Amino acid sequence: MNKFFLSLLVVVSACLNANAQTNVLTQNFDDVSLMLSNGWTAINNSSPLGSDLWHNGAGVGIPAYNGAANSYAAVSALSTTFNGDISNWLISPTVMLNNGDVVTFSTVSNNNLLYPDRLELRLNPANTTQVGTLPAHTGDFSILLTTINPNLLADTAYYPQGYWGPVMATVSGLPGATNCRLAFRYWVTDGGILGTNSSTIGIDQLDVTTVVGVPEIVTFRTRIYPNPANHLLNLSWNQPLVESSVAIVYNSMGQQVAGKELSKGSQYTNIDISALSKGVYTIFLHGSSSYSRSTFVKI
Repeated sequence: MNKFFLSLLVVVSACLNANAQTNVLTQNFDDVSLMLSNGWTAINNSSPLGSDLWHNGAGVGIPAYNGAANSYAAVSALSTTFNGDISNWLISPTVMLNNGDVVTFSTVSNNNLLYPDRLELRLNPANTTQVGTLPAHTGDFSILLTTINPNLLADTAYYPQGYWGPVMATVSGLPGATNCRLAFRYWVTDGGILGTNSSTIGIDQLDVTTVVGVPEIVTFRTRIYPNPANHLLNLSWNQPLVESSVAIVYNSMGQQVAGKELSKGSQYTNIDISALSKGVYTIFLHGSSSYSRSTFVKI
């Protein structure tokens, strides 16, 4: 790691460690059937309805992220019959969340290269398990925190294949401390064993962390353009930065590949991405009391 990225890492670590952090939900998916009898809920809202519900790992081609080889949650193209639209939900128990809380997990697809997969992480501030009645419905899970491979692209740059890809999302859209439910939604149109899309996906090592002792994390809305981009990535914010911050670019394996220090009062910057390989990247804006997360595609 070069000196620039090391200094960025130190700055971010100092910002995060300046306040106490508490893990409010952890799930290693060691026994999905036990989870489903202890507060978790699985709902298959696919059409036509198939036989698959979320279950312990099988079919992603690699062992679990941690623990025993099958100690992850998996779901597959069998969520629907021969061909249909998949909407298969795995819903957490009630958890108290605030804006700025951070959700992390790892995920993998068995064959996104040929049969693209898609996964959503959604938030339900109404604290129900209501997901609607049709595949396209999201019910009370009205807040979309992040999507892996939103456009169902057949490329391992868009959904990790052959390795567990890290995912990070920040809670937003809440009026304050709220009893909520999180949900993983396997959402694939034209899926099934005769469909164009869907294979098998897995999720593992879910952690939800809240920062204690801070009134509220200031979440900046980051605009990225052009997106997709080739040489120069432009960034702007809906308001000037209230403090010195850093912008760090991560690849799909969670490695830092670019970054820039940002001055207090900044509302615009750009980052040279010409040396990056084609693929999907995540850019994080970090400050001691500010945070944003965005994704872009390098072409």
